[in-house]
Amino acid sequence: MGLKKLQDYRRQRPLVCATKARYDQLEKQDRQAVRYLIHILETTPWSIAGSENATVHHAYITEVARTLDLFTGQDHVDPKDLRQNLPVTDVLLRKALPDWRAWLAR
Repeated sequence: MGLKKLQDYRRQRPLVCATKARYDQLEKQDRQAVRYLIHILETTPWSIAGSENATVHHAYITEVARTLDLFTGQDHVDPKDLRQNLPVTDVLLRKALPDWRAWLAR
């Protein structure tokens, strides 16, 4: 639920008209959010055993990755070619993490 609210907040941001100082503050907040979400992925197992628990956990990890894509302007989870339906796998996350970190470094 919290990740969905964060995604909604970020999606509405282009509609906000603000001064340069306000945009700088918003970018700083974005960087803090990205840093935190990366920390979550680095400290949380990407998959767990079980049936219901595994399904819920996979949905959570997917939403974290989707939120990182939204904040960084990347498309690891939801590719622009909507004919693809890529599952969020360990391989995808290993590939995406350096890209998300590189966004922080810019």
